[in-house]
Amino acid sequence: MNRDHDFPDESFAPVPVGALADDALQSYLRSHGLTLAAGEARRVAELLGRDPTLTEMTLFDTMWSEHCSYKSSRPHLKANLPTSAANVIIGPVEDAGIVDFGVIDGKRYGIILAHESHNHPSQVMPVEGAATGIGGIVRDVYCMGGQVIAALDPLRFGWPEGEDGAGAAHRVDIARDVVRGIWQYGNAIGVPNLGGDVYFHPSFNENCLVNVVAVGIVEVDHITHSAVPPQAVEEPYDLILVGKPTDWSGMGGAAFASATLDAEAATENKGSVQTPDPFLKRILTVANQAMLEMVRAEGAAIGFKDLGAGGVSCVTSELVDAGGFGCDVDLALVHQIAGLPARVCACSETQERYGLAVPARLTEKVLKIYNEDFALPSLYDGACACRIGSVTAERTYVLRVGDRILCRAPVETITEGIRYDRPARPIARPVIGPEVRLPEAAPERIAEEWLALLESPNLCSREYVYRHYDPEVQANTILRPGEADAGVLAPVAGSRRAVAITADGNPLLGLEDPWTAGAAAVLEACRNVACVGAEPAAVTDCLNFGNPEVPEAFWQFAEAVRGVGDACRGVGCFAREGEPLPVISGNVSFYNQSNSGRSVAPSPIVACVGMIEDHALCRSQRFKEAGDVILLIGARVPDLGGSAYLAAGFQAGRPAVPSLDFPTARREIRAVIDLVRAGLPSAVHDISDGGLALCLSEMALGLEGAEVRGASLVLPADAGLTAREFLFGEAGGFLLTVPPDHLEEAADLLDGAGVTWSRLGEVTGGPAITVAVAGGQPLLEIDTGEMARRWQQALPRIMGGQDAAEAVPAPSAALSEEEFAGDPGRRSARTGRPRIAVVQLPGVNCEDESARLLDRFGARAEVFRWTRSATELADFDGFLVPGGFSYQDRVRAGAVAAKDPLLRILLEQSERGKPVLGICNGCQVLVEAGLVPGIEPGAVEVALAHNRYRGRDGYYTNWVALERHPRATTPFVEGLEGTVPLPMAHAEGRFTHEDPAFFDRLAAAGHVALRYAALGGRSSSNPNGAVLDVAGLTNARGNVLAMMPHPERAALLRMVPEDLPHAWARERRAWAGDFAVLESPGPGAFLLRRLIELC
Repeated sequence: MNRDHDFPDESFAPVPVGALADDALQSYLRSHGLTLAAGEARRVAELLGRDPTLTEMTLFDTMWSEHCSYKSSRPHLKANLPTSAANVIIGPVEDAGIVDFGVIDGKRYGIILAHESHNHPSQVMPVEGAATGIGGIVRDVYCMGGQVIAALDPLRFGWPEGEDGAGAAHRVDIARDVVRGIWQYGNAIGVPNLGGDVYFHPSFNENCLVNVVAVGIVEVDHITHSAVPPQAVEEPYDLILVGKPTDWSGMGGAAFASATLDAEAATENKGSVQTPDPFLKRILTVANQAMLEMVRAEGAAIGFKDLGAGGVSCVTSELVDAGGFGCDVDLALVHQIAGLPARVCACSETQERYGLAVPARLTEKVLKIYNEDFALPSLYDGACACRIGSVTAERTYVLRVGDRILCRAPVETITEGIRYDRPARPIARPVIGPEVRLPEAAPERIAEEWLALLESPNLCSREYVYRHYDPEVQANTILRPGEADAGVLAPVAGSRRAVAITADGNPLLGLEDPWTAGAAAVLEACRNVACVGAEPAAVTDCLNFGNPEVPEAFWQFAEAVRGVGDACRGVGCFAREGEPLPVISGNVSFYNQSNSGRSVAPSPIVACVGMIEDHALCRSQRFKEAGDVILLIGARVPDLGGSAYLAAGFQAGRPAVPSLDFPTARREIRAVIDLVRAGLPSAVHDISDGGLALCLSEMALGLEGAEVRGASLVLPADAGLTAREFLFGEAGGFLLTVPPDHLEEAADLLDGAGVTWSRLGEVTGGPAITVAVAGGQPLLEIDTGEMARRWQQALPRIMGGQDAAEAVPAPSAALSEEEFAGDPGRRSARTGRPRIAVVQLPGVNCEDESARLLDRFGARAEVFRWTRSATELADFDGFLVPGGFSYQDRVRAGAVAAKDPLLRILLEQSERGKPVLGICNGCQVLVEAGLVPGIEPGAVEVALAHNRYRGRDGYYTNWVALERHPRATTPFVEGLEGTVPLPMAHAEGRFTHEDPAFFDRLAAAGHVALRYAALGGRSSSNPNGAVLDVAGLTNARGNVLAMMPHPERAALLRMVPEDLPHAWARERRAWAGDFAVLESPGPGAFLLRRLIELC
């Protein structure tokens, strides 16, 4: 790190505000990369009583930007959004909100929710922009003292098709690279991605939207705040900076996000995008936990805040202002690259940094944790923790370099910003009379239109996108993307309580009526969590709009905010009658327009968190059994305005947006929650984009390679609608299926709830969806195989080409009963609890769940961190090397980690007969360290290369089936019968060798322990092109097993997806609702228990 600087004098030079006319002042500001208006610069000088230094002006440029100050939006947010309710622990006053999760085993927990945008950076540098969006939002949660348990990513991209070939290709490249940035960062830090959505629209051609949501959990007694605590009145507090060395990256990022995107200024724009580093983030996350534990043990209070917009100047000023203090910060103490100008050091938005306000008596202990215990300087060049200043009683913000003052200002002047009362001009809309109807084509064309919608960019399956993301890490996931309308996870081990999370927003509605778009986003988010039995507890909003200086654009924003607020009050809090649904966090993103003047479609995006009493009752949205009865909740209406059907160029119904009825929506949502909590439905899905037709299709088709089911429907006689209006209208509602023996009870509940409902038909085992009009006259019949092909291949074709589309597996055949081998149980009646080390190398992210599950199955598992002496490892009875991204997978996966001294000890202990299990990245490490195949111990004999999955590249996640190789000799797989479904998640899992016959020789010698087997519609579930379908290797002795799939993520029956085309999933469905059975061993338990038995 570099602390001795000769900063350029320009940073200290005064800006000649008083000497320059407005035009000259504006030119001066722009020449220094500042976006303040001339009038705003004069206001800065007025507040300071002098010409500000260039550093001060840079600081105000950041802090007074729309991104930081909300100078245009704040009055509308405060006037419209309800932020208080009995379940709110922290509202939108800090970087994230917290809502009550309840008491579990005597501890009260809160769920943390944060929501941000990273739009401009992702348009300019999609990989880096999207990655740093994830990085920033998870830091907001970590700084509340919690653990991040999920992420979501609502995405909006330009139209992927069109005659402008190069333009369309570029837009697809942006979409592809945004997805790459999300998986590269999110997977590496060990946070499951549980949802989001994707829309394509021409208004996003020059401005994509990348919104990010992070969910966390915290013990309420452990909440930390982004403020200097009151204790600083009684004892001295220091300011500490932790993380990467400050550099040029992200300089001016907040101002960049608060200005019109200029495609011509490509070089300047790229300089405003931060550089992500998920490896360092993972190290900091573990170190932060140790720091917080130490602080709690000392009984101290601290302030904790991440460095995002505005960098050092922002984090220090906001920490002290929130606590009612001032500070004195010395930039000469900041670890930074050489030759950095002072104003850049003060305001650069370098990633992977945190700011702390700690009692001075603990400063050295904090520095020791980061710099010595976790050895930041040796893991990342220039990274460290250092004291950069002190908290002062006087509410003045002082920024210096040694004795030279860069900034001296009242702290509230910096943080409170300025306010604008922007004019708003309504956009005139044609009045559409109640009798207006668009002319319809012949009924015989409905089936053709239905199929066309299934393969349209905005309604086709999103599986191609979310297969890049890891939804299973942390081993808490109950429902994954694509399985239900909301992601579900159980964050407290052994508890029935769970969290549902979703994010929603429809840009087509935004173009038609921004008030409806805001309100409908709230209602759909509530419906989505209700589908899994969750009570909506709180929402966040990310409001993406054009230039607020344009009255029409600002009106769109104001209307959308009003819609969000009206819906939150209208639908209300479900836990307590009479209170609103609270908005506990959010973000406003303006200037989403290009120099051409085109703004994005008004895009209010709402995330909702819901609370689940018993996750055993959560069901997927797919049809389960032939004969289940299909019920419709909610009235269908003729209004198709803002629908995907009209956007596709078809005609039907009244071209007005459906009106919203909040009391009715609340009753319907309440009824669905009560149905699920009573264990009555076998599947629930909400009606939204694409109407009932898409809803029905998604329930019938499910995931790639899954078994499809048909349905037989009869349209109600009393609907008073055409078939198209009934099928393609997008008024909110629900479709659900109930087994016949639950129908009467479900009907009684729905009647008692006072909702509109009807029986539409039943699930069939046939290969088609059939629809008849009232009286039974056939209207249409669509083959479900053709539906699956159209729906599942469309997005792979758009984003990966024809190869990707053709690689989509066909639906699977029905499973036979004898395929279920069951849990073989223990092989031996071992007594005692062997001591197993879960080896945590830098960057590993699966250590906690691995240790937790080994403990559950009878071991004394301990996370053995890389900072401990390697010789201590020899004291353990067995070893598990878990998954993650050890040492950032530099060079190639596992290669650097294999050189760690811990691996030398593992090799020695394995040669003494102790068992070693390596999973995913642990498998890669064992291969690179020469523990397997171990013909010559310590030598690298095979390789794990990049996946070869047709039409796809990079990370891939899915469930696969494994079987014991018939010539395997290792006791790890002895007694393993049939096939075992496990999840896999990797980018480099292809076992290979330069000699194609080498693996034949390995198999003959018994070194191939596990291989991929057929699963569902896939002839082989080999996801990476591994030679001979190899999934796991062992050494000659058989006491070391290296495998790519994750047994710990399938260790319990509840972890198995309901709709997986495997007999274990049938077992999962059979015990739905039985918490005790679902907590029993699952297919992955066999290998974990075998490790224990071999100790």
